[in-house]
Amino acid sequence: MASKKLDIYINIVSTFVAQGAALLLPVILAPSISRLVGAEPASVFVLSITISQFLLVLTDYGFGLSAVKRLAIIKVPSLKCSILVSKIYTIKLMLILISAIPLYFYVESSKNLNVYKALFFWIFAAASIMAYQSIWYFQATQKQAEFNFYLFFTRLAFVLIAPLIISEANDLWRIGLLYFAVNVIFVILMNKKMDYVYILPKFKSLIIEIKKSFSFFFSRMSAAFYTISGGVFLSIAASSEELGRFVFSEIIYRIGVAAVYPITQVLYPYFAKNKEIKKYNKGLWFVIIFALIFTLALVFGARELEILMINNGVEGSVLLVKIFSIAVGFSICSVFLGYPFFVIVNRIELANTSVNCAALLQLLLFSVIWSLGIVTAVNVALCILLNEAFVFAFRFYFYMKLKK
Repeated sequence: MASKKLDIYINIVSTFVAQGAALLLPVILAPSISRLVGAEPASVFVLSITISQFLLVLTDYGFGLSAVKRLAIIKVPSLKCSILVSKIYTIKLMLILISAIPLYFYVESSKNLNVYKALFFWIFAAASIMAYQSIWYFQATQKQAEFNFYLFFTRLAFVLIAPLIISEANDLWRIGLLYFAVNVIFVILMNKKMDYVYILPKFKSLIIEIKKSFSFFFSRMSAAFYTISGGVFLSIAASSEELGRFVFSEIIYRIGVAAVYPITQVLYPYFAKNKEIKKYNKGLWFVIIFALIFTLALVFGARELEILMINNGVEGSVLLVKIFSIAVGFSICSVFLGYPFFVIVNRIELANTSVNCAALLQLLLFSVIWSLGIVTAVNVALCILLNEAFVFAFRFYFYMKLKK
């Protein structure tokens, strides 16, 4: 039992460090890029990374949740394992090809992004490769620590090398190429450690697989939409100055999300198997207290964070920083109240419903500020805050109702 608990803690810590680094290091690189080539190219770089994360959610198709449990009960290596992995990889390829079309028109039609087409090409190539990093396989086979080790050091290498290869805005594509290269190395290393044989799946079996994971896919896309669509919306509807203020302030929000999401990646399969509600309850109140302290620290340090942004060439906004700080608190609690709890009470559909409703609310709010002609960084941030508050309220209500 003690060994089992130790494995859980090791997985949590290693996942926290590695996944946090994967999400944050490219974004933390932005101040260095800002000093080298200016705030506008740096904000475009951060936006491109945001889009790559959205594409990663799209091509994941919910397998990061649905495939873990299924692989955990399948003997590895085995014919069943090879068939499942082959179907997942084929579906990912289909999604990559489909996603290229809207991304192309988005970049071509945006006045702020058109001059950075080469950057977005390489970022798309990197996101396509990242679709095959297959963390779900290593979670199911209890090899997360090894996966996390390689993930952390490839991302660290990217951050250390990137500032050395650019000197002006026209060099920004080189960072995209570097991002692609480190991901190619990482995916090759990880796929060599996966024990499966590719078997070309039948079309009918692909359709069945798509149906099985659709609810997870739809909820993940909804969550991605309301958490990372703000920058994309501003790049279309507002000035580059508004985009820059938003993107740099949003880094705070991303740090908060990255701080808790990796933990739930470990706890979801654990609680799916063990259903320990008492242990979950203790963990929840710890998370709520942590979220409150973390949020207050960010709010009271908003002025210092604004000064940091100004020093890196970005027009600061204390209000923006405070809005995102509060959104972080709601997000940390909401993520822990999601799949880890609802899988215990066998009501996963409620976690999916909460984010699906939030996506619709976000779309409504964006439509309102668009129609009123008040698309600003602050108003978009307020939309995100309202969505995070809604998801927290929805999930906490059902937690209080179902925890017994």
